[in-house]
Amino acid sequence: TMGQIIRWKEQGDFSGERFEWNHLLLAGDPQAGRAEARGNIQGDIFSGPDTLAFGTNGLLWIGTDMSSIGKGEMARMGNNALLACNPVSGEVRRFLTGPMESEITGATWTPDGRTMFINIQHPGAGVPRDGTGNPRQFSNWPDFNPVGRPRSSTVAIRRKDGGVVGS
Repeated sequence: TMGQIIRWKEQGDFSGERFEWNHLLLAGDPQAGRAEARGNIQGDIFSGPDTLAFGTNGLLWIGTDMSSIGKGEMARMGNNALLACNPVSGEVRRFLTGPMESEITGATWTPDGRTMFINIQHPGAGVPRDGTGNPRQFSNWPDFNPVGRPRSSTVAIRRKDGGVVGS
């Protein structure tokens, strides 16, 4: 499979001993050859859900960690991304795409929801194809210095109008 997000509903209060569950979504690409790789996503396709966080407005934010970016069944998915999912309708929309060979982790917000923080982890960490060991072959994010090297970073995101991120 390409990953899944499962909803759990505990029966009773926090000390409940039973639960019900269902799939919120199955990750994948509806054009994949294998049935189990097609998923059931309504909206933007992805694979490898890794980071999950609920925003201040109830959206479920999904950070991805695909290991075979641009290859095989993941060829149409692009780089790892941060997506927003409406947990009621199941609709998924891409919010941002990470730098080459990175993953998106650790979404959190200020209490007012007007600033979102995410982490870009190990950009450019792919195995150099040219045999030189040059870490810039895939990325020199975040400063794009031609002789710099890629660095993991925390990014603060704000709307230009000062509104709640994701609204």
